[in-house]
Amino acid sequence: MSGKNRKLALIFDFDETLVADSVTRLLRENQIDADEFWDQKHASLIEKGWDPTAAYMMLLVNEMKKHGKLKELTPRKLRQFGQERLQLFEGVQGMFAELRELVGRDVTIQFFVISGGLQEVIRGTPIAKKLTDYWGCTLDDGKAVGVPYPKNVITFTEKTKYLFQINKGFVGAQYKNKPYEVNEFVEEQERAIPLENMIYIGDGLTDVPCFSILKAEGCPIVVYHQREDRRVGLQRAVKIARHRPVHGPYSADYTEGSDLRNCLDEVCRQMANGTWRLRKVAQ
Repeated sequence: MSGKNRKLALIFDFDETLVADSVTRLLRENQIDADEFWDQKHASLIEKGWDPTAAYMMLLVNEMKKHGKLKELTPRKLRQFGQERLQLFEGVQGMFAELRELVGRDVTIQFFVISGGLQEVIRGTPIAKKLTDYWGCTLDDGKAVGVPYPKNVITFTEKTKYLFQINKGFVGAQYKNKPYEVNEFVEEQERAIPLENMIYIGDGLTDVPCFSILKAEGCPIVVYHQREDRRVGLQRAVKIARHRPVHGPYSADYTEGSDLRNCLDEVCRQMANGTWRLRKVAQ
C-alpha cells in the first residue's frame, strides 16, 4: 500500500453492531409493542412480498400515527432520540482515536456507517462527528401525502452501493444528492480506498452482500449482541460464520483487549503495513 492508497476504511452496520436495535427502542419509548411489530405485523408484510426495510418504515409511520406520535419522526426528534436514548456498545466511543493511533501518522483510517436504520438517529449519536460519512433510511416531511413517507430506503444489496462510493471517494455532503455518481467510471489506480483496505463489521443477513464483496479482498467481520433473554444474535452470527469466509463471530465489545478488538487491531496493522491477506476459513 503506497502513496495515496495508504488509506483504510472501517465500515459498520449500526443496529446490533454498534448499538442495540434502535427502531425497537424507538417503538418501546413510544409505548408501541415491539414484539408484535416485528413478529406479527412486519413478518406478515414480508410474507405478502414486501421488502423488509420498506415494510418496517411503512409500519413505523403507521404505528406512530395510530398512537398520535408522528411528531417523534421529525428529523429533530429522531436526532434527539439518537443523542439521549441510545447507549453505544462498550468501547465504541474510544475506538476511533485508539485505531488512529494504532495505524500511525502515515496511514489514514476513515470510519463509515451503512445502515438500514434511520439516518437521523445515527446523526444524533455522539459518534456521528467522528465518521467520514454515514448512510441510513430517511423520511420526508410528510407534506406530500400527509404523513412522513420513506424518502431513501437502504435494502440489503443497496448497502453495497456505498462500499463503491467509499472505494471511489464519492463521500461527504457534496454527494448526498447525487445518486448516479457512484456509477461513474474511475480507474482502479485513481480510486480513493481499494476494496482490500476495507473492513466491514455487521451482525446479520442484511450485511451478507457487503460480506460477499469483501470476502476475497477486504475483511468482513461478523459480530453479535448477546441479550440476557435471547440468543438470537449469537445464533444468527454463528450461522453466517459457518457458511461464509468471515472473521468471527465476536461479541460486539469494542474495548481494547476484547476478542473483537484483538482481531480488529491485527487486521488494521496488517492493512497499514501492506501485509494483509484474508485468512482462509474452513468450509
